[in-house]
Amino acid sequence: MAKKKSLIDLIQEAIDKGANSAEEIHRAIADKPLKLLLKIDVLSGPAKKIKRIQDESIGAIYDLIREINEQVAKYATEMLAQAREASKGKTVTSVRKSVAAAVKRVEKAGASAKRQAKAAAKRAPKAAAKKRAAAVGAVKRTVKAATAKQGPAKKAPARRGPKPGARAKAAPTAS
Repeated sequence: MAKKKSLIDLIQEAIDKGANSAEEIHRAIADKPLKLLLKIDVLSGPAKKIKRIQDESIGAIYDLIREINEQVAKYATEMLAQAREASKGKTVTSVRKSVAAAVKRVEKAGASAKRQAKAAAKRAPKAAAKKRAAAVGAVKRTVKAATAKQGPAKKAPARRGPKPGARAKAAPTAS
């Protein structure tokens, strides 16, 4: 006989599935410009590094969401267990205290998660900016090296004859 899932399990599973779907979509959208950069030989190295940082940042954020989801499920299970105990004879006051303590733990976990997400978000743009600057520098060096090999640009040969669009002078007629 299949094990009956509790409401908490169903909610936790739904949130996990939602986080997984959001993460897949987030990664797919974020990977599009990097796939184009990976095709350019000069930019493929920096693009790989940017992709690694991006993957780590996205992964950290969604791992954090899943971790918070687990903690909330644990606290909800504890609160329901305590509510069941209370209905068997404990006072309502002790349940309220337990619920308040659980809410504080959830808030604390949320604040910690928020700090971690902010730290990850701060690290990612700085690292990406450094990588972009390195990529731009690599392109500039490549262009400079290529132009140095070609030597100075040659002057266009001087035009002979009338300028384009100039009127031709009429030849003198003999009278």
